[in-house]
Amino acid sequence: MTPTWLVGMQQMPQLRDLSMDRVVVPRRQALRAVLEQGQQRGEIRDDIDLESAVTCLSAPAILIGMHPGRGAPTSPVDVGGTVDLVLGGLLRPARATGS
Repeated sequence: MTPTWLVGMQQMPQLRDLSMDRVVVPRRQALRAVLEQGQQRGEIRDDIDLESAVTCLSAPAILIGMHPGRGAPTSPVDVGGTVDLVLGGLLRPARATGS
């Protein structure tokens, strides 16, 4: 069903707009609200770009949910681990260089 739906969204802008208005935007807004609460509690840095953070946290779910078998992981994905990875970052902490 998903491939048909994706083709339909490309061919019918009103379907794409409806999907954005009813599914994508509300979910992004809810996730943004969670991140904002984390900022208010001091758990999330104030200087992060919230739109980028929302994209980083939501894109894996979309990939796995909408495109099973096409680039999706071969083993179950740990959602908590994915969130921890995004929030913690990929880079190691900077080491003191002594200079």
